[in-house]
This record gives sequence, structure tokens and C-alpha cells, in this order.
Amino acid sequence: WRPACLCAFTTAIGLLALCARDITPIRKFGAFSAFGVGATLLVLFGLLPTFLAWQPWHVAAAGESNLRAAPGRLGRRLLPTLSWAGFATIIQRFHRGILAGFAVTIALLCLGLPRIETSVDLIKLFRDDAILVQDYRWFEAHLGPLAPVELVVRFPRESLQETRRDALSAGAMARTHTLLERLELTALVERTLVRDLGPEGRDLLGGTMSAATFVDRPAGSVNNFQKYTQRYVAARTLNAQREDLEATGFLRTDEQTGDELWRITVRVGAFADFDHDLLATWIDQATAPLLTAQQRSTSVLQQLARYRKQGAAGARVLLRTQGELTEADRLLAELLAKKRVQTVVWPGPGGTPTPELLARTGRVVGVVAGEDVEAAAKAFAAEADLPLLDPPPDATVNGGHDGPEIVVTGVMPIVYKAQTALLESLVESAWWSLATITPLMIVVCRSLPGGVVAML
Repeated sequence: WRPACLCAFTTAIGLLALCARDITPIRKFGAFSAFGVGATLLVLFGLLPTFLAWQPWHVAAAGESNLRAAPGRLGRRLLPTLSWAGFATIIQRFHRGILAGFAVTIALLCLGLPRIETSVDLIKLFRDDAILVQDYRWFEAHLGPLAPVELVVRFPRESLQETRRDALSAGAMARTHTLLERLELTALVERTLVRDLGPEGRDLLGGTMSAATFVDRPAGSVNNFQKYTQRYVAARTLNAQREDLEATGFLRTDEQTGDELWRITVRVGAFADFDHDLLATWIDQATAPLLTAQQRSTSVLQQLARYRKQGAAGARVLLRTQGELTEADRLLAELLAKKRVQTVVWPGPGGTPTPELLARTGRVVGVVAGEDVEAAAKAFAAEADLPLLDPPPDATVNGGHDGPEIVVTGVMPIVYKAQTALLESLVESAWWSLATITPLMIVVCRSLPGGVVAML
């Protein structure tokens, strides 16, 4: 009974190590499996004696032949049959050779450990000739990527202009966005993803879809009264059709927080050879310039409102750049134009503005520094007696200053994260089992080498 109890006890300890994980299904699996091992031990001790009493085990009598006849193609041949006592005798007599043989075998098998690769790719669990795999390959070859990944652009309740219009000053109003502006920012996120991660970028994404797919938006910047009128009418029409927009499934309001959620669906290749855990990182890298430009535009609008003692609409600012417009500077100018703030670009690297530029800056009310030109912009602002409209140094990239936040979600990322967590739990539980059972085996064997060999 002692070996059976020892085996059941060590197995239960290894299974209970799973209870240290944070994932509820894994904890329950470890607890119930350990309980099952204990119950099996009780059944073994309760039913096995009864079965042996019912069907007794007859040991071969002394002198009975240990050979039995077996038919073969060449006639009859004799095969040796050994009792358990004989098997134990052989193990005891040749234990050094058997131990050395198994040690060499284990060492040879360990040579392949560096070549083992862990994977949580669901498609790789199927055979290459499976119908599901063949269908997926055909659809992706003829239609495009199929695996869905969802992005949610979250706008905090404080940034929804229609909910705060009556209680805000001009400076605070700069932090809010109309429904049309939120739609355009969502479309800008979608466009950025396609450009950086689509066929012309990393070639990871296929088709995309969002609420902007179903809405005809006014094009161009707001640089004259006609454009402003078009945007005003488009915004009023969009507000009136909000229920239709929500019916598409790409716009929701969080009932608990009041935040507005804009969904973007992108498609990735089911057979794409990349780590899906890196997809969220690549999405963050692609959208970081856009979120930074959005925060900078909010800061510029707030400072303009304080400087002009009124709203920022209709103002003109000078954007000092190093040379050609960078992506962040271009996005900043585009976002300011949506708020009816005209941007005059002063490209570098020259330190003195041209006469043509000076003529265009006659109604400039502030200077905005582009990337890596803070010193030059500050010097020109001081010389021209204009404020330098810089964002505060503690601005965050994702979700700061009541700004939007992008969250990667959907079935595929959740499945891959869950499978990765399961794999990590399996590895960690194996180490915990080794750490808890090895001391027990050393105590039982009353020898350190004996316990280590038993664990092997």
C-alpha cells in the first residue's frame, strides 16, 4: 500500500500546483484532478482486495516449466516467460547496466530539446489535408485574409461635445469632439492602420470596416465659409441618424461609464507567420503618431482659446518644421484644420522666414513647434512676440487629456492570449511539481542521488 499512496500523493501535489494560477479553469482542473486521484486511491484499496478474493491469483508451482510453446512459420518455437520475481531479479542483477543505458538514452533525447518550438496556432493543430485548412487557404488566396481582429476606439464621456456644450468654457470646449469629428478620427485610425500594416506596409492586414464605411463624409479642410457650411450640415444630419449608425453594430455607448465605443474590424491572415501577441504592439506603433497629434491639437486649441479669450475657430498658427512635413506634423495640421484653425507651414532648415512667409503670417496668433525644432520655434516666437503653443511635458499617448483610447480585442486575440496563458501555466506547473515532489522523493529514498534518479 505504501507505493500506491506515495504515487497518488506525489501526483496530487503536482496537480494542486495548478491551483496557484490566476485562470479559473486551470485552478478548477488542478483541484478536481487532485481530488480524483485521491478518490481513485480509495477505490483501489476498497475494490482491488474484493476482486482478488473473487478471482484469486495463482502463482506457478515450483518446478513448473517457465517455457511455453508458440506456433510459427518454421514450426514450433519456445518463448521464455518470466514471473515478476524473475523480472525483479534481472533488474537487481544488471542494475548498473540498465541505469547506464537509460541515462544514455535520456541524454540522447535531450539533444533535441533546443529544437522544440511551442505554438498556440489553432490552424497548426489540423492536418494539412484537412478540409477546414484547405477551405481557409482557398478563401484567403481568392478573397483575402479571414481571421477577424477587432479594435475599439474609446472616447471618454467628457470628450463628447453634445453632452457638455452648455456647461463649458471655450478652453474646455477644445477638449471635446462632435459626432462628426469622432467619426473622422475613427476613419483616420482605420486609414493609418491600412497604410502601415496593409499591403503597402507590413502586409499583415487585409480589409477593414468601421462606421465610417457607411457614411459619406465631407472632404477637405475647413478653410472657407462653404466648407464650414457643408460640415455643419453633415454634422446635423449625422446626429439625426445616430440610431441608424448604431444599428450597424460599429457604434455603442458604454452603459456604465457613458463612454462612446467605435468599432473597427480588420482581417489578418489565418496562415500569416507572425506572433499574434506582437499584433497589438504593431497597432500601437502605427497609431501612436495619430494619438500624439490628436493630443497636441487639443493642447494647441486650449492655449489658443486662453490667448484669444474666445474659441480657437478662425485662428491661424505657424507650424515650424525641420524640413519636409513628418507624419506627426501632417496629422497635426489636418486635425487643426478640422477645428477651423489654419496652419501656415514654415519648413526648415533655414533660420529666417522668407518675405512670402512673413506676408502670410500677418494674422498668425501663435507658433507650433514641429518635431525636433523646439529651439528654433521658440526663438522665432520670442522675436515675433507670439506665444509658443506647446503641449505640456506630461502628456500621455493613449487616452490622455480626455482623449481617445485604442483597445485591441476580438475573438482571435483573446483565443491566442488564453492559449499562451495555458502554455505558460503548464510550464510553470511542471516546475512547481518538480520543486515539490523532488524533496519528497529524496526523503522517501533516504538518499539524494536516489531521489534524483527516481525523478528522472
